[in-house]
Amino acid sequence: MSSLSAVRNAARFVLEAVAEPGHLNILILNAGLVFAQSGGTTAEGYEPHMGVNYMANALLIRMLLPALKRAPGRNGRVVLVSSIAARLAWLGLETGPPDPAKFKDAKTPIGRSYARSKVAGVLYAIELAKRNQDDLTVLVIHPGIVDTPGTAKASLLHRTVLYIFGLLLYGGYTTPEDGCKNYLWACMAKRETVESGGFYGPVGRREKGTWHDGNEAARKVLWEWTEREVEVYAEV
Repeated sequence: MSSLSAVRNAARFVLEAVAEPGHLNILILNAGLVFAQSGGTTAEGYEPHMGVNYMANALLIRMLLPALKRAPGRNGRVVLVSSIAARLAWLGLETGPPDPAKFKDAKTPIGRSYARSKVAGVLYAIELAKRNQDDLTVLVIHPGIVDTPGTAKASLLHRTVLYIFGLLLYGGYTTPEDGCKNYLWACMAKRETVESGGFYGPVGRREKGTWHDGNEAARKVLWEWTEREVEVYAEV
């Protein structure tokens, strides 16, 4: 969804749907944008990858968090779908912690924009887990290098990088059917067997998320900026 107003409406629909039980057990944040053409922005002025892959997710979490925290047994769960791009900073895709001042730069190369959105998502998830450690489990997953139409839209350079890393880390490209397995694992794994805020590759393998995971100052800046940005849209 390229508009935060549309995301807000979707969140309101979910809240109405769970009004009777009064809680939400699992939120899977799967929708995303990959290798979109550079130059445009979302309705709110964000670079498209940042607006769809990061800001929309942050707003959904903000609006649905109370319902998630009311899940029985304090077992609410957020599953954020990420990418290996989150840790390719050393390739120059994203060379530092996310800088919110750049989130509206529509001229950023698409590879860097996509990586930046994934780095931001991982750091936001770590901070979300830290701030809600008693009543929420947050898992970031990478399904593997899945052969999808989105992958096919990548440039030759990006496809080559994806293929090499997919081959080295996961044995090559995987099918959409196999790519779903890590989603299912993240939804069903027992809370005591996972690390909230952790990044997991296929299937259920703990991996490094980004090169900035331990940067608490960067996480705090990103969190506070994001909360201010989505606040105006978060009213139920």
